[in-house]
Amino acid sequence: MKIDADFMDLVCWNHFVFQPGDGTRYDCVLTKDPYGGYYVICNNSSLWRYYRNDYLKFLCGNDNEYTRRAIFDYLEARKSITELMEDDFQ
Repeated sequence: MKIDADFMDLVCWNHFVFQPGDGTRYDCVLTKDPYGGYYVICNNSSLWRYYRNDYLKFLCGNDNEYTRRAIFDYLEARKSITELMEDDFQ
């Protein structure tokens, strides 16, 4: 997996770009959902709700199982993103 970090990733931990190694590239924005979990906007074409250690639920846009699996695996592997965001929102 290749992780490309940019300025926003280093400052806010809410924008990340990654390549899972199968030829795809995902550009995602992560923001806290006031009703629990996190919203994940992927490639400006789909919206998901992520719950740590649980699941990634499709909300709208392009529903793709490969995208869901890639985003969920990435977020589970990099839990520090959501842990840092929780510190920022408290």
